[in-house]
Amino acid sequence: MNNLAALLLLLFVCHYRIVCNVNSEAMAQISVDELWKLLTSNYSRFERPNFKGDPVTVEISMYILDIPKVDTKTMSFEMDLYFRMRWHDDRLRYELFADLEYIDVPYKKEIWVPDLFFVNAQVLNNPNSNFLMRLYRDGHVLYSTRYVIRARSIMDFKNFPTDENIIKLEVESYAHTSNEIIIKWRSKQSLGVTSDQIVGLVIKNVTTKELVAHLTTGIYSRLYAEITLKRNGHLYIMSAYLPLIAVVLMSWFSFWINPKLIILRLGLLVTLLLLATICVLGLDTELPKLAYATSLSIWIALHFVFLSAALVEFILIHMIWGRRSIQYLQEHEIEDKVEGEIESTWQKFRLCLCGTSSRLDLVSRVLFPASYIIFNIIYWAV
Repeated sequence: MNNLAALLLLLFVCHYRIVCNVNSEAMAQISVDELWKLLTSNYSRFERPNFKGDPVTVEISMYILDIPKVDTKTMSFEMDLYFRMRWHDDRLRYELFADLEYIDVPYKKEIWVPDLFFVNAQVLNNPNSNFLMRLYRDGHVLYSTRYVIRARSIMDFKNFPTDENIIKLEVESYAHTSNEIIIKWRSKQSLGVTSDQIVGLVIKNVTTKELVAHLTTGIYSRLYAEITLKRNGHLYIMSAYLPLIAVVLMSWFSFWINPKLIILRLGLLVTLLLLATICVLGLDTELPKLAYATSLSIWIALHFVFLSAALVEFILIHMIWGRRSIQYLQEHEIEDKVEGEIESTWQKFRLCLCGTSSRLDLVSRVLFPASYIIFNIIYWAV
């Protein structure tokens, strides 16, 4: 009896191997088109893999080719990138077709594809409608395409022009909640960048995040691609910082000019104030209308305060302390005459230009530079 059972078992194993070999040889002889028709004969692209089961895990990776523009005025940016998705669909396994590692899917609408979209995208283009879709033997599907995106990301310009801002690209499923689709980054290096140089900006850091979004229609899995951009402030040093420093320093020469030379002193201060105004109006910051002050605007405002204060100091000499200043000058002119005649042309020029300064000028010669130094220490330290 035992011998008969063993004989029957042996015959069954031999028959199974023969059938499998015949099926394998038959599968090896069919074309890719026939295989594709066989796989999709009872396939529904309207049902996700693991329908009514565990959620589908979609792995994402992106490679950024270029960031041609970061528009600070509209708080938007443009990005050219490769976008890749990878997921498993058990309905598309073809392991018996062993001589092919993968097959190319000719039409992406024939199988189920995750409905991922860019949440903060304003414009999305697919140049030449390029895409790549590969189906592997174990049922894994790779989808790759190229996008040119214009997206919006809120930026903070409080430290402009030495600011750092993070531009974000958000990816999410449009119709499937986290109970149906879970999206995640394929690895820690799933976000790549070709170059770290952008016009006027430098890419300081690249990070990825996986979070969930609580919306009125449910909880959705969401990915964040974050790029930290640092602004190159050298342009503003040459066009804003150094010119305004020079103008303020030149305004202090008015404290050494004889107060009697009203036209010379007033002309110097007004000219410097106009130069500062022209310098500021020539700045092209391209910033939007902000509800807060930027670092550059504070710098400009305080330099105008210093220039205006020098002009106010000159007005005070001739209005509030006018009588005292005239009396003070007359007394010292008499003393100068008593000392003797002027011996050289340089002394004549010095007496005409500087004469004897008022007490307010003497105080301003110390107060203005000291205040300006303190302002710079606080400004650059903070």
